[in-house]
Amino acid sequence: MDDVLVTTISAQEASVPSNVSLVCTYHAGKLTTAQGRQQGGSKAQAHGRNSGTPGGRGDGKVMVIFVSDNPATQILRTTGGKVMVIFVSDSPATQISVHLALSIMRATKDIVYFVSVAQTKVQQVALQEMCDKYAVQAKATLATPHVDILQRDSRPLAEQLEDYVTSMKADLVVMGSHGLSEANSLGIGSLTLALLKTISKPLLVVKANAKNAELQWSKDKLKVMVQVEHTSRPLLHYVCSNIVLALRYDKLLLARGGASDKSHQETTMCRRLLDNFNDVAAQHHFDGSKHPLDGPWEVDGVKLANTEKVHVMAMNQPAGRTLSEKTMKMLKSTRSAVLLFRGKET
Repeated sequence: MDDVLVTTISAQEASVPSNVSLVCTYHAGKLTTAQGRQQGGSKAQAHGRNSGTPGGRGDGKVMVIFVSDNPATQILRTTGGKVMVIFVSDSPATQISVHLALSIMRATKDIVYFVSVAQTKVQQVALQEMCDKYAVQAKATLATPHVDILQRDSRPLAEQLEDYVTSMKADLVVMGSHGLSEANSLGIGSLTLALLKTISKPLLVVKANAKNAELQWSKDKLKVMVQVEHTSRPLLHYVCSNIVLALRYDKLLLARGGASDKSHQETTMCRRLLDNFNDVAAQHHFDGSKHPLDGPWEVDGVKLANTEKVHVMAMNQPAGRTLSEKTMKMLKSTRSAVLLFRGKET
């Protein structure tokens, strides 16, 4: 991919860098090639016309222009980036979740949608301004931000948001929720819980009291703790490929609950499983730290996350529309953000 430059346009023209020798356009399922050396500052028409010297090869760079109303569904499968959907509301939890999401965004690769739902024109204007502010912050990461203010319809809100996530083919959903921190009240958290039960995509949940999740994306290294289970290898692959960055020296913790026998010695099965997960992490250029936990993940894992100031606790979420008591306990007690992942063992 080093020899391929990719861009998306909604207008009819795109700027072509001086080092581009071949321009291709992709529109409505058709690939059109326009050969020829492009001159700096010139324009390449969206349907394959070009300027410059025909047949020139330059330094071999190829520019691919995707013409689409929804570039996320086409461009990212080529660039290796992801589609992020961030649900926005006027809450401290949203601010923390956006700052955390900024550290996850991949420069020049990811497309990020800031999404909210309005019932009135007044709400629409206020939410547009809020999302625009976050979009400006996202541009600093060199990701591609978009803002969508949805009109509230007659469907349940969770169903409307789930349908949006499906239509965007999202790879990650991010949302803040302060309701989960209130043991006897659902509040806004009821929407989060509904989405946790229905959305099949990885969901990153950030509570207003998630103090461990606070960070400066431009300075801090990300710390992520992955739950080690027999079925959570896809989770580890996902975290290494989409959440943490080896070049930034992000820290990866591998933790397994109930890892000790009655004499508090690490079991052979636990040791082998942690070693295997560490080998998988090494394939992604991470040197994971192994943490066998005496107690269960939802108790000792939370304690470790607090001690290590882990930004994100990542765990497998079994398929189905119910959340286990263990998952609920961990969600309510942790001060880290929580990544819930649904995936099949490979």
